[in-house]
Amino acid sequence: MIQTVRVVQIDEKEDLKGNSILAQINNPQVSKIRSIRVYRLEGIDRKKTKFLAEKLLSESINQKYLIDSPAFNAESKVEIAYKPGVMNPEAASIIKSAKDLGIKLLAVDSSTEFYFFGKQNKDPHKLLDGLGLYNPLIEYIVDKPPKSLLI
Repeated sequence: MIQTVRVVQIDEKEDLKGNSILAQINNPQVSKIRSIRVYRLEGIDRKKTKFLAEKLLSESINQKYLIDSPAFNAESKVEIAYKPGVMNPEAASIIKSAKDLGIKLLAVDSSTEFYFFGKQNKDPHKLLDGLGLYNPLIEYIVDKPPKSLLI
């Protein structure tokens, strides 16, 4: 089973990536963009997921985490992740750090979600075109969450 952890900046002013994208698209119909780090952990239960979310994946000073829950109720969102089979250096680091904390993970993946607020009439995928937010050779837009992280 996959546990999904979303890590959110508490103060939206500190969401540098979201604010930067908002400035780049310069679309008055988009009032706010929030970026969220998403971690998918396979092979552990909710209690261990909570432990890793607190000790490894988030900073309690300026971030909060949610387990298996969406971060925002926005008009639209886009998730960008590494394609299956492409090495995700963050995932390897999380597996090693979890092992150091005594937790053995079966597999890990990370991605970024972008939540769009406002009354935009464009598909959010089109809003992101030309911004260089992701490399289509190694990354893709996630349409549905994976059933397994194992290849």
